[in-house]
Amino acid sequence: MFRGIHGKGFMLKTLAISQDEGGTTTASTQEDAAAAMPLPYAFDADGRKQPLPGSRSIFLRGGTVEAFGLAGLSSKSGNLMAAVPKDKLLADMQFQGAISDFHPIKDAIKATDYDELLLRVNDDDIFGDGNNFEVAVTKAAAETWQAIQAAQQQAAAAATAAAEAAAAEAALPR
Repeated sequence: MFRGIHGKGFMLKTLAISQDEGGTTTASTQEDAAAAMPLPYAFDADGRKQPLPGSRSIFLRGGTVEAFGLAGLSSKSGNLMAAVPKDKLLADMQFQGAISDFHPIKDAIKATDYDELLLRVNDDDIFGDGNNFEVAVTKAAAETWQAIQAAQQQAAAAATAAAEAAAAEAALPR
């Protein structure tokens, strides 16, 4: 069975795993798995990558990354996101004023519709703007990131299960 999560202008597709009568496990998708995997960014009219609607791209200095407990986030580790209380971000902006790393998106943070803001590492600078993090300033953007991460984890688990099943089947005596 295929399940999808609908968002604004896209659908996240998940892998389906089935087992036949002989015990062989297979993984399949409605379309090619690579084409079906959702992306954590959007494209502008010129085809350039842009943050998803409801998220903002920012640069966080090393001290800010450490102070907010974001040092462990990395695309290489697979740990991409962390939640930070809105009050903590507002307190940082109040204390540091215009030199706060979050000051450029101050109004968006104040207007957020949820309390634990989700920050996502962008250590590959996928937007080409020199920024290293994204902040989901709407609950919808945060939920989209979480759904994308869940779909990616499901795809990885399905691929692992299919590979293990294929290896087990190949090891059977013929």
